[in-house]
Amino acid sequence: MRVIITFLVLSLGASGLWAQENQLIYNSPFDEQAPVFSPDGTLLFFTVSGHPNNGGGKKDLGDIWMTVRTAGGWSRPEPLIVLNNSAYNAVIGLSTNGKELYLYGHYKADGSPADTQGISVSRWSGVGWSRPENSYIPYFINRSPGTGARLSADGKILVYSASAPTSYGAEDIYIATLSTEGWSEPVHLGREVNGPYQEVSPFLSEDGKTLYFSTNRPGTKGSYDIYLSERLDDSWRNWSAAKALPGSLNTESRELYYATNGNWVVYTTTRDSDGYGDIRIMGVEDSVKFNPPVVIAEEKPLPIPEKKPTPDMEEARPGKGLVRIQGLVVSADTGSPIPATILVKTLGTKTITADANGAFIVEVTKEEMVTLEADYKGFISRSEKVDAAQAKRQILEVRLVLQPALIGTVVTLSSVLFHQSSASLLSESYDELDMVANFLKLNPEIRIELSGHTDNRGDRTLNLRLSNERVKKVKGYLVGKGIESSRIQGKGYGGTKPVADNRTEEGRRLNRRVEFKIIK
Repeated sequence: MRVIITFLVLSLGASGLWAQENQLIYNSPFDEQAPVFSPDGTLLFFTVSGHPNNGGGKKDLGDIWMTVRTAGGWSRPEPLIVLNNSAYNAVIGLSTNGKELYLYGHYKADGSPADTQGISVSRWSGVGWSRPENSYIPYFINRSPGTGARLSADGKILVYSASAPTSYGAEDIYIATLSTEGWSEPVHLGREVNGPYQEVSPFLSEDGKTLYFSTNRPGTKGSYDIYLSERLDDSWRNWSAAKALPGSLNTESRELYYATNGNWVVYTTTRDSDGYGDIRIMGVEDSVKFNPPVVIAEEKPLPIPEKKPTPDMEEARPGKGLVRIQGLVVSADTGSPIPATILVKTLGTKTITADANGAFIVEVTKEEMVTLEADYKGFISRSEKVDAAQAKRQILEVRLVLQPALIGTVVTLSSVLFHQSSASLLSESYDELDMVANFLKLNPEIRIELSGHTDNRGDRTLNLRLSNERVKKVKGYLVGKGIESSRIQGKGYGGTKPVADNRTEEGRRLNRRVEFKIIK
């Protein structure tokens, strides 16, 4: 994948038409949506749909990604794991100081999607973004998540697209305002803006007088064109008749998510793309002077620095019958490298340390199943299994993304399994439980709460009892590994807190789980 950002001097003629063609800013084989710049232009947040590195893989509706502008160019885009879950995730704005990130959707305390709807805010702690806090908007209803929302820089005006009981068509545009008494009920923008077709991805100008949005109504050049309408009074209900944006920005392709940031205009288009949305940018002032084209890191195998070979290691390739694993350890929030300790578990266990760039290299025999566990103080440990026997190449790349150990963070122990209807642990549970023990030893100030969950089948009382017994079993194992009992609280919830649909076997499997939450 080739990813390029191009800055170009552009101007507006007397007629207001664009003087030059717009330029590609971001391109990949996947669907880029909802680009939002930080106020100073150094950060670009956007949503990616269908990317295999999303939390839900290729079927994920959309995860938030971020790239950082530095003196050397734009960083390799990375997903912001703490802000992403199985729902559609998108940034809808930032505060003027850039330390509050406004998000579409509500979150549960563990970061999973909430049953309620609205917006939320995540705050920059100095080391990462916090778990989102929900903001309540009365009568906020949207049956079509992912159709677009933007918040003003002062955080007091929300414009969004939704399929709601009062909509004329599939999706209409609404406004909600914030006062000392909280958010107002949403206001439908009326028939000059909304119609029987789709009105999506709205954006309100900085002065609050011009509304930009995309629509597929008759008369568009392509499937979706960008339109604008002027606000005529302070009621938010009276607007000029919407008209297509003048100039050459609209094409026979699909244009969405139009927004301005100072002297920039940013939006997405399928024009000259691989069939999905690409992000483009163009300038709006003659005096704007940008740098020559710069390249964001191309998406090729992991950017792991070369490591000098030891005497028993060939410089070009590993020896016969060996597989070289090249790894990179990074922070989930910032993408910065972490010099973690790596436990390499095969038939035995050995310890190596990632370098200052977060990179490590280890060689194993081609017949081995390898477990790599990354531990670093202040981060939640992470493991990855590598089946060298199935490797089609002699060099494999592995990325270990560590999540900051913040209060409220919930970790699902997906490999902790029990015999059916029993609190007896299966042997394959021990590796993950050992990793939790190592994490607690490395972070002696941390306290956790274990929680046990079942699906909703069977007797509720028996499910509650079973989940409590399983929590006690896990706690006992950790105490046996040297963790003080006072650092671990525990409770079983039976089937009262599902995370998936109990009507399917896959959903029931996900609901049968053990988790821990950091409480101190």
